Amino acid sequence: RLVLDSAEKAYNQLAEKYGFQGRGIPVIIYPSREELNRCFGWPSGESAMGAYWAGVIRVLAPEVWISGETGEADAKVVFERCGPMLHEFTHLVVDCKTNGNVPRWLTEGLAQYEELRLTGFTLPAPPDLGARSYPFASLDGGFDALPDQTLAYAQSLSAVRYIVAVYGEESIGKILVALASGGDIDAALFGVLGVRLDGFENSWKKWVMQID
Repeated sequence: RLVLDSAEKAYNQLAEKYGFQGRGIPVIIYPSREELNRCFGWPSGESAMGAYWAGVIRVLAPEVWISGETGEADAKVVFERCGPMLHEFTHLVVDCKTNGNVPRWLTEGLAQYEELRLTGFTLPAPPDLGARSYPFASLDGGFDALPDQTLAYAQSLSAVRYIVAVYGEESIGKILVALASGGDIDAALFGVLGVRLDGFENSWKKWVMQID
């Protein structure tokens, strides 16, 4: 019930903003970390609480990671704020809106941005983010292989916050529309923001160094 309530809340929070009208979305609950990890071929030590892939949201059962001493009302607050549902649901929405044509850094950035916007939850960013950043081209297909995952996720969120701060939140929707037409992120950024990916990267670095 807790997972269902959280899923419906996430749907209501995101559907209107992104113009999403999906129905019959499957959510699979795994009773242990081992079973969730096995589903994706992850190592046994992987600590993810959820994942989205190909139209399906998969989450770790709340009782696995929320203390059994937590009351029902408090467990609901913890799961909605710190659990995976809002994050993974954002991935699903972005995937549907772009027909799957979205760079990894943008969907990860948006998932974290919606968590921050709607719950206030965010992971602490590493220091000197701009100076230590990865090339955005590497934050796509090779995202999971990057040695510093904390940096990769923080950079993804920062890039989305930069777009919103400098170009306005409505520009996000326009970029998703441009990607849905089949163009790559370079063309989408140029069409909406007027900059290519390399120019976007340079401008983002200057911005993030100013606010650090």
